[in-house]
Amino acid sequence: MPSRPLCMLAQPDDIEMNARRPAAGRPGCAGRLPDPGAAVLADWGAGGEDELALGTRASVVQRRHGQHEPAAAQTDRDDQQLVLSVHHGDHITGLMAKETNAPIFPKAQIHVPAAEYKFWTDPSVSAGAAKRIQAVFPGWKNIRQYDGEIEVLPGVRAVSTPGHTPGHASYHVSSGGQQLMVLGDVTNTRALNMKNPGWHLVFDADPNLAEANRRKMFDRLVADKVVATGYHWGMPGAGTVAKDGNGYALVPVKA
Repeated sequence: MPSRPLCMLAQPDDIEMNARRPAAGRPGCAGRLPDPGAAVLADWGAGGEDELALGTRASVVQRRHGQHEPAAAQTDRDDQQLVLSVHHGDHITGLMAKETNAPIFPKAQIHVPAAEYKFWTDPSVSAGAAKRIQAVFPGWKNIRQYDGEIEVLPGVRAVSTPGHTPGHASYHVSSGGQQLMVLGDVTNTRALNMKNPGWHLVFDADPNLAEANRRKMFDRLVADKVVATGYHWGMPGAGTVAKDGNGYALVPVKA
């Protein structure tokens, strides 16, 4: 089985990913669920925003019946599902057109943690992309809020990991005997937060809670030996996690 350095999902042979990555790339993740006709995307980057400041869009290609279809040509499909981990601009502004805020995936169902949605749509919140979210998301009819650690889609279960943001969620993806934990920003920068889980970053809304959930998640990954991927990991982008002194280390997936 070939490795997927940016994102390894339930059926990696069905997915190819490429990303233009200046500085620190922030690719989205795409994968097929047990339904062979559907595609699921986890976060969708900064889109047409300042790519050097916010990160760059990933170019995701899904192999279907031996053909390659660019993701941009598939944005109006009605069988797409998106799961969001965090409402920071580098994760969600790629869902909306830069000039008009029109939805890039008008027919897709977008699944969001209710606590995250509630926080960012509160008019009293002005940080980050809050005002744009407040102007756009409430008018979209294809956003589904969910509570708790439920199975959001077949084979995709939410895992509550607040701290980076109030409603941050990770996703446990499974298909047959294969598993993947999509961490979102649990680690933020892997080179810092995996080796040193106690280091706090300015991006975390509640640094102590973020640290507690980071340690809890890493311990779970060590115990369960589940392959994980993180949004800001760069290369290598997926692997199992092992204890390393007082911290943790990534053991990259291999071909």
